[in-house]
Amino acid sequence: MIFQLDTRGMYPQAIIPSLNNMMERIDVNDCIKVFADNEYVIMQVKKIAITRNYSIQYSGVENNYLVVIIGKTTSDVVFETTDSAFLDDEEEEAEEENEFIEEGYVVTIGSDYIGTGDKSIGKHLMKNFVYSLAKQEQLPEAIILMNEGVFLSTRDSDIIDNLKYLATNGTVVYTCKDSLEYYELTNELQVGMKTDMTNIVSIMKKATKLINM
Repeated sequence: MIFQLDTRGMYPQAIIPSLNNMMERIDVNDCIKVFADNEYVIMQVKKIAITRNYSIQYSGVENNYLVVIIGKTTSDVVFETTDSAFLDDEEEEAEEENEFIEEGYVVTIGSDYIGTGDKSIGKHLMKNFVYSLAKQEQLPEAIILMNEGVFLSTRDSDIIDNLKYLATNGTVVYTCKDSLEYYELTNELQVGMKTDMTNIVSIMKKATKLINM
């Protein structure tokens, strides 16, 4: 069974009781689709779901987001998110700072390869880095992709599967909106959500540890 919760326009405090009620009702092969219009709500939904040992998947277009909370023993839920998945295309700035990063670490990636030498070995090293990151016992709270790092979350990337694994298991994957526009990849995002520099700075300030690649 698929439950739906539309939180757009709702105060965050009003969302939690409704979400908790739905989460008490979902069982094997059930899921909850949560529609949201700001990233603060996404973070709160993520925290609640992870605390209860549920899996999550999410995607977004500008300030329109969809989070899917998956029943504890469901093996896989596949969904697609496009502009048509959202009823309201009006852009709004997030009203709250990101408060979810309190104990975890954040990884920022500014290129699709590691180092300053040959790009072939550099890309191989980056692939191994993201793969190794996905194998860690403690996954990062967030990954931020900027500049040429946006190539990792867009089409033709051979790192997409590892980024999707991280996203499914609670890591929030952010891709810089300005970088996507510069490289003409705005419509090619395959995982995570777009964000702006104001939010990126806020996330970095909140991080307990920051790893820059």
